[in-house]
Amino acid sequence: ELQNKERELSTILASANEAYICMDSDGRITAWNKQAEHTFGWLEQEAIGKKLENLIIPPELRHAHQSGMSRYLQQKNSKIVGNRIELEAVRKDRMRIPIELQVNALEINEQVLFTSFLRDITERKQLENLLKNEARNDPLTGLANRRQLEEILPMAFQRARTVSVYVALIFIDLDGFKLINDTHGHQAGDQLLSEVAKRINQCTRAS
Repeated sequence: ELQNKERELSTILASANEAYICMDSDGRITAWNKQAEHTFGWLEQEAIGKKLENLIIPPELRHAHQSGMSRYLQQKNSKIVGNRIELEAVRKDRMRIPIELQVNALEINEQVLFTSFLRDITERKQLENLLKNEARNDPLTGLANRRQLEEILPMAFQRARTVSVYVALIFIDLDGFKLINDTHGHQAGDQLLSEVAKRINQCTRAS
């Protein structure tokens, strides 16, 4: 019965919608399901036996990964184990992707195994960035909107006071804009606004 349960669990993990990875206490991969293959590009036979840090962990995070595993093995304490976190991972093609993962530690026969469920959250991050951009930029011209202006001005004033310089604020009005809308329609007015925004961007520094 125990063997049947183990086979059932293995089947569930192999076909899970999230990438499932299991490591031993040395950080070597002992399980790598189909979704892990799809997410990271490495086949199961390529991943098993390899150290996780050499496959999907960015170079700048490898020391933290090693330190975290060592700290847990010595003290049974870790900021990552048992928590859901977001960070970057590296695919086989070296492309970086944002992932959400949860790591758990299991002790079986006095051996520690680290099990991880990982999810590619690229689409979610893109949507978050889009919504954030829309909240702070005009959708027609892409220029900063009133909300972003209200965030930037206090910082500009503070910076000016710190270094004893002036802040210049320019108000630009488009003469005859209503006439263009009334005569040629709102689409022509939108085209004019987009062109004006383009020219403003071209003649000003990003800063």
